[in-house]
Amino acid sequence: MMKSKEILKHFCNLCQHETPCVKLYRLKGYDIVQCADCGLVYVAFGASPIVKVADIYSQDYFEGGVSDGYVEYSSNEEVLCHQAKRIIRQIFPYQNSGTLLEIGCAYGFFLLEARKFFKVQGVEKSSFAAGQAKNRGLDVLVGDLPDLNLPKLNYSTVCLFDCIEHLTDPYGYLRHIHALLEPKGLVVLTTGDINSFYARIAGQKWRLMTPPQHLFYFSRRTMEKILEKTGFKVLKLSCPWKLVPWKLILYQISPFLKSFLGPLGRLSAGIYINLYDVMFIIAQKE
Repeated sequence: MMKSKEILKHFCNLCQHETPCVKLYRLKGYDIVQCADCGLVYVAFGASPIVKVADIYSQDYFEGGVSDGYVEYSSNEEVLCHQAKRIIRQIFPYQNSGTLLEIGCAYGFFLLEARKFFKVQGVEKSSFAAGQAKNRGLDVLVGDLPDLNLPKLNYSTVCLFDCIEHLTDPYGYLRHIHALLEPKGLVVLTTGDINSFYARIAGQKWRLMTPPQHLFYFSRRTMEKILEKTGFKVLKLSCPWKLVPWKLILYQISPFLKSFLGPLGRLSAGIYINLYDVMFIIAQKE
């Protein structure tokens, strides 16, 4: 007989109140649960150890010191700037001027391309990464967005690339972003799709199932719903191809593979990949 899944109660960030939920996985000491009411999958904070942001997003996270991070992030600048150009081309039909804010801007590669068309500003929780962006001449603030007292109705576009899943309060962030945006302003984001074919097949071994870095695991339905509840209308939702640094691909397969391949593993090149498990979303403030 199949064992029934454990029913718990936790605060759901999408429902905005405590709801019954099903425990899906116990991974790296963290409970991954799914809300029985709305379907949102997330780390159950009350049942998980507390980890400081500064301890996660250190220099090691960006430079190959942890298996769930990046490898030699700075050496991939050319590839990541090229990917940034592709994203900007997707934004242009909806917005091509004004002030653009990127949350979780890391070393600022996207902002370097965006400033050719927009006035740009960044927010980054990692003081190390923010320092790298500032060294490139970018206006980047260190800290948590709600604590920075940015001017309301000031931005035409706010971007969060592979960021919203890291946040402890996506709902609160989106409400704050809504207040920062001009009328009809855009929020542009990317995040994994836990209801994709690949994610469903992989289960807890899905490549984006990485607590405590990733705390929320959205589907198309839950992402559309949280945007709607926070005052946005989805204009575009797709799963586009992405140019990914070759060294990052090798590192995520195995931290030792790059060294094993010698010169081939050190190539500063990118490969177009699409596992159809990452959503690209453009939504407009209503």
